[in-house]
Amino acid sequence: RDCERLVGLRYAMLGLGDARYGQKFNAAARRLDARLGQLGATPVIERVLADACAPGGAAGPAGLATFCERLGAAKHLPGLFGTASPALQLLGAPATPVDLPPPRSELVGVAPGEATSSPDPPKTRKRAVVESNRRLTGATWTQEVRLVRLRALDAFAYGPGDVAVVTPPNDEATVERFLALCRDRCAECANTMAFFDAPLRFVDTASKERLLRPPREPPWVDASAPTTLRALATTYLDLESPPSQASLLRLSVFALDPDEANKLRELGSPEGAALWDEYATQERRSLVEVLEEFASIALPLGRLVDELEAIQPRAFSIASAPDTDAEDDHDLGAPAESAALELCVAKVEYETPLGRPRRGLCSTWLCGLREGAAVKVDVVRGSFFRATTQPAKAAPLVLVGPGTGVAPMRAMLQRLERRWQDDDGQKKKNLLFFGCRRRDQDFLFADEWAASRCVEVVLACSRDPDRARRAYVTHALRAHADRVLEVLFEGGGAFFVAGNVRMAIDVRNVVLELLQTKGGLDAKQANATLARLERDGRFATEAYG
Repeated sequence: RDCERLVGLRYAMLGLGDARYGQKFNAAARRLDARLGQLGATPVIERVLADACAPGGAAGPAGLATFCERLGAAKHLPGLFGTASPALQLLGAPATPVDLPPPRSELVGVAPGEATSSPDPPKTRKRAVVESNRRLTGATWTQEVRLVRLRALDAFAYGPGDVAVVTPPNDEATVERFLALCRDRCAECANTMAFFDAPLRFVDTASKERLLRPPREPPWVDASAPTTLRALATTYLDLESPPSQASLLRLSVFALDPDEANKLRELGSPEGAALWDEYATQERRSLVEVLEEFASIALPLGRLVDELEAIQPRAFSIASAPDTDAEDDHDLGAPAESAALELCVAKVEYETPLGRPRRGLCSTWLCGLREGAAVKVDVVRGSFFRATTQPAKAAPLVLVGPGTGVAPMRAMLQRLERRWQDDDGQKKKNLLFFGCRRRDQDFLFADEWAASRCVEVVLACSRDPDRARRAYVTHALRAHADRVLEVLFEGGGAFFVAGNVRMAIDVRNVVLELLQTKGGLDAKQANATLARLERDGRFATEAYG
């Protein structure tokens, strides 16, 4: 109410989001657009909500390209924007013909004998070792899920609902393939593998005037520190992610074969967005594979490093409660010191539409760690943090966690189990809805649930041998609707959902459905009620794509 009115201000709105998140798709852009309108500002063009998962990505035909076209057509912005404009290049979208920017990285020599180091995560990360790594699913089951226990060299501090962050290295075979390409395609490498263990520096050559792309270095990387190309390739450069259209367009400049150059230009053009999506995104084709397929590409080493982003940290919900309890036993998510934490990790393995085998970089690394292996871990508050401080000490919980989504639920239930008193038999148990494929293969932590005093498990098996019994967690929620609503509206409890974003959206829709069919509310009242529960921290979601 106290905000300054913005009458006379003109603006254009481009939102960047992921449509898989349903009602939360581009929520920030939609809210900001609405607020600007309330304050009297006038949009120059209709807002554009880009989808990172659409063909061509956020910079594709339905995103940044449309945004620039609309701005180009606006009568007050002649010549500034368009499909081949400087603005489109500035934001990372491809433009044709190729206007090759200056390199971001420059290779600088290092004095003989100067010490080298590998890029290292922040000092806030805890050093830990693998204490155990055991398989949770059946030995012959197609999906490998493991419980990885990490013991800190000094103590962790976390609470149920918190998240562990790790950064995986590239596997040795991929690193060797990349180094072999450097040897054969980059003149600086002098056709010798010995170069890759020699000290060197990569210096960022970007200036304030050349805002081509945001800095790729995470805050813990000193690009000017002496290192080796092998160390960079192992612990820093992302060798697995597909290249962008802009990257393929830049590579076309260095293709000596005209046919290969034309093909790369086609893949990098706005008209080739669908072809790029099929070639790179759907097939998860990495830059290493692109270089192997386009054999005529020869380019400076600095240019090659330019096309590679940094390996991004991965976050996993912690699947265990701390060894010690928090001083505030009314706060379910309160942090406490712990010598160890556990991660529930599903190894990602799949085939692309063309039958090419793919695997997840981080999940494969974690599942393959042996006892005693060193790991650096950071702990951050998870999206349940606000919610886990809300329920009263005795209030029951409804927990929905199919597959590895059960990880934060296990952490909460471990803490509740320790607080459960022998004379609490009259207390209402927490209700856990767990979804898997088959009871005898991937019913995670089944023995723990059977022995627990504080939880009742409702199991939904989508591939049960008995077809009549096949179900998803949404079916189970409907079957136990009265219990769910009793927890929320009579017991003062909370509802937690964790897992795949599609499942989380379906669960939310089922709760809205139950508020209407069982609670007697109309659609508007049901949405308002659920929104109030979310604001109060009594309906919380932790979803991933």
